[in-house]
Amino acid sequence: MFGFKKKKKATLSENDEVRVAYKKMVAKRKPWFDWMESEDFKRFAHLQTLIIKTFETVKIKIDLSGSRIDPSYTRDDFLEDFRVFFRPEVFNKLSDWCKEYEILRAKEIKILDNL
Repeated sequence: MFGFKKKKKATLSENDEVRVAYKKMVAKRKPWFDWMESEDFKRFAHLQTLIIKTFETVKIKIDLSGSRIDPSYTRDDFLEDFRVFFRPEVFNKLSDWCKEYEILRAKEIKILDNL
Protein backbone atom coordinates (compact mmCIF):
# COMPACT_ATOMS: atom_id res chain seq x y z
CA MET A 1 0.00 0.00 0.00
CA PHE A 2 2.70 2.53 0.95
CA GLY A 3 5.46 0.91 -1.06
CA PHE A 4 8.35 1.41 1.36
CA LYS A 5 11.44 -0.04 -0.14
CA LYS A 6 14.14 -1.50 1.99
CA LYS A 7 17.56 -0.13 1.30
CA LYS A 8 20.14 -2.73 0.52
CA LYS A 9 23.14 -2.81 2.78
CA ALA A 10 26.29 -1.75 1.09
CA THR A 11 28.58 -4.72 1.16
CA LEU A 12 32.29 -4.62 0.77
CA SER A 13 34.12 -6.92 -1.52
CA GLU A 14 36.56 -9.34 0.05
CA ASN A 15 39.49 -7.19 -1.04
CA ASP A 16 37.94 -4.10 0.51
CA GLU A 17 37.38 -5.95 3.79
CA VAL A 18 41.01 -7.04 3.84
CA ARG A 19 42.16 -3.51 3.05
CA VAL A 20 40.02 -2.04 5.85
CA ALA A 21 41.27 -4.68 8.33
CA TYR A 22 44.88 -3.98 7.28
CA LYS A 23 44.45 -0.22 7.77
CA LYS A 24 43.00 -0.80 11.24
CA MET A 25 45.89 -3.09 12.17
CA VAL A 26 48.49 -0.62 10.93
CA ALA A 27 46.81 2.28 12.77
CA LYS A 28 46.71 0.26 15.99
CA ARG A 29 50.38 -0.73 15.70
CA LYS A 30 51.67 2.65 14.54
CA PRO A 31 53.69 3.23 17.74
CA TRP A 32 55.46 -0.11 17.17
CA PHE A 33 56.27 0.72 13.56
CA ASP A 34 57.51 4.16 14.63
CA TRP A 35 59.75 2.48 17.24
CA MET A 36 61.15 0.09 14.63
CA GLU A 37 62.15 3.04 12.43
CA SER A 38 63.57 5.19 15.23
CA GLU A 39 67.20 5.92 16.01
CA ASP A 40 66.66 4.42 19.47
CA PHE A 41 65.73 1.07 17.95
CA LYS A 42 68.77 1.15 15.67
CA ARG A 43 70.96 1.80 18.71
CA PHE A 44 69.12 -0.95 20.62
CA ALA A 45 69.78 -3.50 17.84
CA HIS A 46 73.43 -2.40 17.63
CA LEU A 47 73.89 -2.75 21.39
CA GLN A 48 72.41 -6.23 21.25
CA THR A 49 74.95 -7.22 18.62
CA LEU A 50 77.82 -5.67 20.59
CA ILE A 51 76.82 -7.48 23.77
CA ILE A 52 76.45 -10.84 22.04
CA LYS A 53 79.79 -10.51 20.22
CA THR A 54 81.57 -9.42 23.40
CA PHE A 55 80.34 -12.48 25.28
CA GLU A 56 81.34 -14.68 22.34
CA THR A 57 84.95 -13.46 22.65
CA VAL A 58 85.20 -15.40 25.93
CA LYS A 59 83.22 -18.39 24.61
CA ILE A 60 79.95 -17.56 26.42
CA LYS A 61 76.88 -18.22 24.30
CA ILE A 62 74.04 -15.78 24.93
CA ASP A 63 70.53 -17.18 25.30
CA LEU A 64 67.92 -15.15 23.51
CA SER A 65 64.41 -14.73 24.90
CA GLY A 66 62.60 -14.68 21.59
CA SER A 67 64.67 -12.18 19.65
CA ARG A 68 66.07 -10.31 22.66
CA ILE A 69 68.93 -11.02 25.03
CA ASP A 70 67.91 -12.84 28.19
CA PRO A 71 68.02 -10.30 31.06
CA SER A 72 70.33 -12.56 33.05
CA TYR A 73 73.16 -11.41 30.79
CA THR A 74 72.47 -7.66 30.94
CA ARG A 75 71.21 -6.85 34.43
CA ASP A 76 73.82 -5.30 36.74
CA ASP A 77 73.46 -7.87 39.50
CA PHE A 78 73.91 -10.79 37.08
CA LEU A 79 76.56 -9.06 35.00
CA GLU A 80 78.89 -8.98 38.00
CA ASP A 81 79.07 -12.79 37.82
CA PHE A 82 80.80 -12.48 34.45
CA ARG A 83 83.41 -9.95 35.58
CA VAL A 84 86.13 -12.62 35.93
CA PHE A 85 85.99 -13.44 32.21
CA PHE A 86 86.84 -9.94 30.95
CA ARG A 87 89.65 -7.44 31.25
CA PRO A 88 88.54 -4.46 33.40
CA GLU A 89 88.31 -1.98 30.49
CA VAL A 90 86.26 -4.44 28.41
CA PHE A 91 83.99 -5.23 31.35
CA ASN A 92 83.39 -1.51 32.02
CA LYS A 93 82.42 -0.96 28.39
CA LEU A 94 80.19 -4.04 28.43
CA SER A 95 78.55 -2.81 31.62
CA ASP A 96 77.79 0.57 29.99
CA TRP A 97 76.31 -1.14 26.94
CA CYS A 98 74.14 -3.36 29.12
CA LYS A 99 72.80 -0.39 31.10
CA GLU A 100 71.88 1.44 27.90
CA TYR A 101 70.39 -1.77 26.48
CA GLU A 102 68.19 -2.23 29.55
CA ILE A 103 66.93 1.36 29.30
CA LEU A 104 66.00 0.91 25.64
CA ARG A 105 64.48 -2.52 26.36
CA ALA A 106 62.23 -0.92 28.99
CA LYS A 107 61.16 1.65 26.41
CA GLU A 108 60.32 -1.14 23.95
CA ILE A 109 58.32 -3.04 26.57
CA LYS A 110 56.36 0.11 27.39
CA ILE A 111 55.45 0.51 23.71
CA LEU A 112 54.42 -3.14 23.45
CA ASP A 113 52.28 -2.90 26.58
CA ASN A 114 50.35 0.02 25.11
CA LEU A 115 49.37 -1.85 21.94
